[in-house]
Amino acid sequence: MGILEIVKRFAIHGELLEAGAFGDGIINETFVSVWDQAGIRLRYLHQKINHGVFCRPDEVMENIVRVSRHIREKAAAEGLGSASRRSLTVVPARDGRPLVIDEDGFFWRTYGSTDQIPMPGFGQCYLPVSTERSGVGTKGNR
Repeated sequence: MGILEIVKRFAIHGELLEAGAFGDGIINETFVSVWDQAGIRLRYLHQKINHGVFCRPDEVMENIVRVSRHIREKAAAEGLGSASRRSLTVVPARDGRPLVIDEDGFFWRTYGSTDQIPMPGFGQCYLPVSTERSGVGTKGNR
């Protein structure tokens, strides 16, 4: 299963414009996707979790969700503003879980609307995957 199929399994709305490999991580494989959501371009970070390093990815994600929620709640309670910028935003799968498991048994996670991610052009850090032939961006993916 390729990245284009993986990203469609997360609860991201809008039109998928592009997706591709991001960086050259040592532990997890990382990808970025760009979506058009009502005329606004948003980026999402996707990771294929290395279960050789993280033998219980589901428990790792439970902890990330719990800690992120705590940070957001604390920031909001202290009036720090923009609590979503102070912690990770885990994008759930369409089934509500914080992970997607592909047909090979690999776990994937997605973090939302990361405008802090540098977005180089097509080059050494970001390798785009064409959405033209995949049917991505059709009304069925919204």
